[in-house]
This record gives sequence, C-alpha cells and structure tokens, in this order.
Amino acid sequence: MRDLRDLTRYRKKLIHHRTSEQNRIHKILQDANIKLTSVLSDIFGVSGRRIL
Repeated sequence: MRDLRDLTRYRKKLIHHRTSEQNRIHKILQDANIKLTSVLSDIFGVSGRRIL
C-alpha cells in the first residue's frame, strides 16, 4: 500500500510540473504576440507540438 501511495504522489507531482511548464510556454507565446489558441484548440496536441 505504501508503494502505491508513493507512486500516486509521484504521478501527481509529475502532472503538476507538466502543467506548470505548459502554462509557462503558453504565457511566453502570448507575451510574444503569438496567438496559437485562436488557431488551435490544444497547442500541446499533435498539430500544436509540430508548430512549436
């Protein structure tokens, strides 16, 4: 049970870091007047990652 809880906490931490980085990239793009959200619904999807 302890190992499962540790893995769950680690996964939650990784997801939080990924979300933080996605938000940081999104903010950098907006500050540079690159508005990908008006063209793409998900800038981290397949098409969005290819454009980036």
